[in-house]
Amino acid sequence: MIGNVLAVLLGYLIGAIPLGLIMAKALKGIDIRDYGSGKIGATNVLRTVGLKAAVVVFAFDLGKGVAAVLIARGMGDATYVEVLAAGAAFAGHNWSVFIRFTGGRGVNTGLGGLFAMAPLWAAGAVGAGILVIVLTRYVSL
Repeated sequence: MIGNVLAVLLGYLIGAIPLGLIMAKALKGIDIRDYGSGKIGATNVLRTVGLKAAVVVFAFDLGKGVAAVLIARGMGDATYVEVLAAGAAFAGHNWSVFIRFTGGRGVNTGLGGLFAMAPLWAAGAVGAGILVIVLTRYVSL
């Protein structure tokens, strides 16, 4: 039982790491929340900081979701703990305790969690997302 609770708590804390904010501050000396969409995710980093930083943030945000699921798989005693940990990572990314409960939209963190739990469903979600972007020419939610 305690392993389940710890796995979910760790999922939140991992998700709450605001790498987009850290990268923007380190590379451009800016608070990315004051630019573009005001979010800390890869899309706003791409528009504000550049491609290299956005690729790093994209991979890290995906990894937060994957890490939450893998930790839950090791610590938890049921599959539902993986789902809760992925949801907690998503919540952490969107409402980070480290930046006064602001954050991103959680798309990549949620997708990382889905890839860790159900890779075929995640691939389908990526395909659907690409189709929507191509048809609408709109990336942001």
